[in-house]
Amino acid sequence: FSSASQKGNPRGLYLYGSVGCGKTMLMDLFFEGAPVPTERKRRVILHDFLLDVHHRTHRFTGKAVGNVITAVAHALSRETWLLCLDEVFIKPTDIWGASVIRDLLHA
Repeated sequence: FSSASQKGNPRGLYLYGSVGCGKTMLMDLFFEGAPVPTERKRRVILHDFLLDVHHRTHRFTGKAVGNVITAVAHALSRETWLLCLDEVFIKPTDIWGASVIRDLLHA
């Protein structure tokens, strides 16, 4: 963590481990204790998050926004200061999901 703190606040944290090892419990504790206003926190399962992103892309499609995923990312960042994704699993055949997550994280 020392190198991350020298560069500024970390942009993300990924917890991994076997089933039942406490990943969700740690995320719940972090989410509840984070000093962020409740209305700016969002905790969601990845699949549901991707469905939301998919619906949002349709709202921006056809409008002069440039990159649609970047527009969605900016809208999400205005609404949410803390985003906790649970059950993160992207199948190797899910090209759209992997591309969207990559683009959102880089936007």
